[in-house]
Amino acid sequence: MQRNPAMEGPESECPPPGVREETRSIRRLQRVVAFVQQIIGAEDTTRGEALRLMEETRRLALELFPDKGREYDLIYGPRLLRVYQARFEGAVAGGMGGDG
Repeated sequence: MQRNPAMEGPESECPPPGVREETRSIRRLQRVVAFVQQIIGAEDTTRGEALRLMEETRRLALELFPDKGREYDLIYGPRLLRVYQARFEGAVAGGMGGDG
């Protein structure tokens, strides 16, 4: 049987170990951020706990990607901050407050 490259998907190609590890780390960070968003949004989470979780999430990101602090601050930091603000400060993000 002859091999048909057109029938092979991207999963048939194995990425180099460094790429696999980076992909694994990205997925891990994404899962942690999603989980922390849920915890911050939970009614029984205190402000202090939420802030601590946000700090710990950034610390984990820097452990996984030591030179990517700025990227974390641009991508994941604002996501967690929005959840925090929605939970503890009401819907103030976006300037939709009533005192305009």
